[in-house]
Amino acid sequence: MLCHPPYNLVFGALGEFLMCFSLYTNGYKLLSTKQPPGSLKCLHGIRFLSLTWVILGHTLVFSLNSVVNPLTLFAWMKTWSFQVLVNGTVSVDSFFVLSAVLTSYLLLVQLEKGKTISRKFFISVPVMYLHRYIRLTPAYGFMLLFYTCLMLYSYDGPLKPVNTAIGDAFCSSHWYANILYVNNVVKPLEQCAPWSWYLSDDFQYFLLTPFVVYIYTGQLGTQSMFLS
Repeated sequence: MLCHPPYNLVFGALGEFLMCFSLYTNGYKLLSTKQPPGSLKCLHGIRFLSLTWVILGHTLVFSLNSVVNPLTLFAWMKTWSFQVLVNGTVSVDSFFVLSAVLTSYLLLVQLEKGKTISRKFFISVPVMYLHRYIRLTPAYGFMLLFYTCLMLYSYDGPLKPVNTAIGDAFCSSHWYANILYVNNVVKPLEQCAPWSWYLSDDFQYFLLTPFVVYIYTGQLGTQSMFLS
């Protein structure tokens, strides 16, 4: 959530906290097209195309249970245009690339400035981990709560019994794995909110990225061995 107002006012701690829930302030920031200095503008295009690709693929997957002529899909699979959907699973990989590029870019900028070299680097790493966990987990936890307890009241249809059973059985017993971002490892076939595997993968890659970047810069004297 964004807490910085577009106008110049002085807030205390309580005021800054309340501004986090301001529709006007957050909407102003989210809809702004201004780019800060040093931003990687090309990543926005990659993010948009990847997001569109993911939505397109999931639209097909979730509609398969309701298709009355599934044999038509076999004919479509032979067309070039349908290959975008058939190979839609790799669309998620681009988000891993985006996360890696942004994290590595910021770390390299800090290393270039000499702010996180040697011992200071390893001191800053736990702070990075904590910041990311706090940034992701509150909204993630609310989503899990809604999915487990309230989602069955928000819709109706032929797929409702299946979705309700999965949410009640797996989320009630395995919710802790999601909060700890290990649901892709702890009973992966019984995940609560199965699509949340991506957050666990991304968080685990984030844990490794600082050390990979540190080795890449040659700070440990093992750059050539690592790259080979």
